[in-house]
Amino acid sequence: MLKLGLSANFFHPNPDRTLYKNKRILFAEENMLHFFLSQNCLPIMIPTNPSPEKNAELLQEIDALLITGGADLSPESYGEKALKEEWQGDAFRDQYEFDLIKKALEADKPIMGICRGIQVLNVFFGGTLYQDIETMNHSAHKHRCWQRYEEWFHKVSLQKEGCLFQALGTSILEVNSVHHQAIKDLGKNLSIEAISTEDNIIEAIQLDPKNTDYPGRFVLGLQWHPEFFKDPTLYEQQSKIIGIFLDQAKNRKTKS
Repeated sequence: MLKLGLSANFFHPNPDRTLYKNKRILFAEENMLHFFLSQNCLPIMIPTNPSPEKNAELLQEIDALLITGGADLSPESYGEKALKEEWQGDAFRDQYEFDLIKKALEADKPIMGICRGIQVLNVFFGGTLYQDIETMNHSAHKHRCWQRYEEWFHKVSLQKEGCLFQALGTSILEVNSVHHQAIKDLGKNLSIEAISTEDNIIEAIQLDPKNTDYPGRFVLGLQWHPEFFKDPTLYEQQSKIIGIFLDQAKNRKTKS
């Protein structure tokens, strides 16, 4: 069984909270945990480290790293100011995840980012985000319906030279859509794996394995949530995509 390191979600100290008042709470969403258990992985949430320099030691204990969904990134993490108060994001979590990504790359651990995770990866590699798709890209369609949440779907086009197309053998994929932010400027050494068929919003990315900064490393980002799919056919497709990531971890584990 693979040991899959997960980045945590955060509830920051809050004097009005009745549970763990004024304490930082780290948590994971249950569907995510169940999905990766079904893929023969043991999900292990990686805590914040009082000694961040020791994160390299922690990363040696896992087989792969998953950057999970959750709160917005802080626009300051990519050199901007928040256009609205509610888009301030979570700069603390940004820095925590940036360090995990750096250490995972140095240790040659495969990395996958889901929803917020693809955005974190893009910013780590020097890219930027739409703080709000509908506000900043007027030609875009609606990418999040709060009432329908994971039942809100649209189609994406897979790039024929990409690993997703190679794994699925199809050029069109139906995905859920629960995000209001997305990639604007693509990060350095990243290639596009999928785009929205309706408005060309980037929906999946991969790190070029021939890049000179982190040669041979495997990094894949998905804007959708594979763990939320209920339809058996769509679930099987998502399992194949996750299989690309997990096969990379298995191959490295076998060689070590």
